[in-house]
Amino acid sequence: MQIQPKPSAFDDFYHLLSQAEVMTSPAEIHGVLCGFICVGNKLNGEFSIDILLQRLGSRTPVLEMGPQGALLGLYDVACRQLSGLQSFELLLPKPQQALSVRAEALSLWCEGFLYGLSFLGGMLEEELSESVSEALHCIAEIARLDVSQFEVSELDKKAYEEALDFVTQAIPLIHEELVQAVQQKGSGSPLH
Repeated sequence: MQIQPKPSAFDDFYHLLSQAEVMTSPAEIHGVLCGFICVGNKLNGEFSIDILLQRLGSRTPVLEMGPQGALLGLYDVACRQLSGLQSFELLLPKPQQALSVRAEALSLWCEGFLYGLSFLGGMLEEELSESVSEALHCIAEIARLDVSQFEVSELDKKAYEEALDFVTQAIPLIHEELVQAVQQKGSGSPLH
């Protein structure tokens, strides 16, 4: 049976990663996959899976449960979400988790997303709209969040919710613009 994690399945995916001895946050993995998708990469070639495994710090066959494995299941879910077939959600811990845990996961998600985007290189830096450039800057700021300084105040809760809402709304817009820009360039990413 193939496991297809959903954004609400953070704990289940974390458990699968632990079993495979991969000490990477499911949030970061989901971010990397979404970044890959935004620059037009396909996660079906051995080369792109190797890049993801390097990021995970693993050379083992990660989570081979079913013919394609849980990573490809997560990738498929992210593709459907970013194509508009499902609403876009980040793979993050449940709201019942401590705010610091959720904030760290959001930061890791953003870090992973930027890593996934890095495979586009500087190809389009000058061609991005101001709104997408600004959104990417904000995502980079969230990726640098220092959770050790995080307090559990109403202000921090509100800031987290606003950051989460911002990222959730920005990613589909970034995806749309980057996919169009890559198509207009007439060349795919180096991973095709």
